Amino acid sequence: MATRHIGSFPNVKLTIMRNVSHGPPKYLRNRDRLRPVIEAFIADAEMPHMPEATTIPPGFAEAFHMGHDGFWSRDYSRWEIGCRVAVELLPTSTAANFWLGRALLRAERFPDALKHLSIAKLAKKREAHFYFAYCLRKMGMLTEAIVLHQETIRKHPDFIDPFIDIAAAKSGLGDKSGAIQTLEEALLIEPENASIMRKIAAYRKQLLS
Repeated sequence: MATRHIGSFPNVKLTIMRNVSHGPPKYLRNRDRLRPVIEAFIADAEMPHMPEATTIPPGFAEAFHMGHDGFWSRDYSRWEIGCRVAVELLPTSTAANFWLGRALLRAERFPDALKHLSIAKLAKKREAHFYFAYCLRKMGMLTEAIVLHQETIRKHPDFIDPFIDIAAAKSGLGDKSGAIQTLEEALLIEPENASIMRKIAAYRKQLLS
């Protein structure tokens, strides 16, 4: 039987959980709220109607799921369209802006990607900060990208991705030795990372050529 106090839990109305899976499970788990949802699902009871449901526009969850599903299924048009609709319905959603920013980044529409990733950064998630700086590098703003990546590393010293992108930025500035040094620091965190080893070998080869 479903837990009686489900209605007291905040978050969106999760009736959509009956037929999709896209993020609320992790969100709820991190807040110790997943068990009541599972209980309700198993009991075929009504999903939690949570207080913030009134602030979530109809169709947002479905559109966001469509975009997120497009990412995982590599249907990139579906990814962008779904996330764009979600952002239009709820412009302040950091999650929807993050995924739309990533879709635009993949399409190399960098100014638009940067706009949405700047909103995603408000959630203070390391991935949003990484992709924002990554986008700056792709736009040729190499020094600015390095500075932002270094800020992320100070807060998340075990996060490998900024190290790799700093190396790419340093290489773009002509500092191959600096790129190698940065990757060697990353290798201390993940000694078995074959991709980093290959990048180091490639930069060393460029130094010798």
